Amino acid sequence: MSCLGLSGCNTAALKAAPGDAARLGGELHQRIDQEQWADLYADADPKYKETVEQERSKALFQAIHRKLGNMTKITMESWQIQATTSGTYLRAGFATTYSTGATSRDNFVWRKDDGAYHLVNWEINSDALLLK
Repeated sequence: MSCLGLSGCNTAALKAAPGDAARLGGELHQRIDQEQWADLYADADPKYKETVEQERSKALFQAIHRKLGNMTKITMESWQIQATTSGTYLRAGFATTYSTGATSRDNFVWRKDDGAYHLVNWEINSDALLLK
């Protein structure tokens, strides 16, 4: 848990960060469970869209959902907020359990723009993604 940046973070952003991260991680998994692929992509940060085309993003989200199932539990393990010249970034790590019994370690990065956070990156590690 930390606040990084040359100018630091304001108190409100620092206090809100853990709750924001927990909410964002849970919401992303719920949206995947509801198969909201297009909405997830539309709401993503431009940096995400520069890296991943929409059809590939959809295919990745579908594969994660198909192999792991619905999220049943998500626990935030770490978070960090960083103010930079390109925006405020919120990073968070989670342990996630799914309906198939599979588990994953998730690391998300969101960037705040116009008062809302947008997905920049998602790293997911799960043996079930490789073995199923």
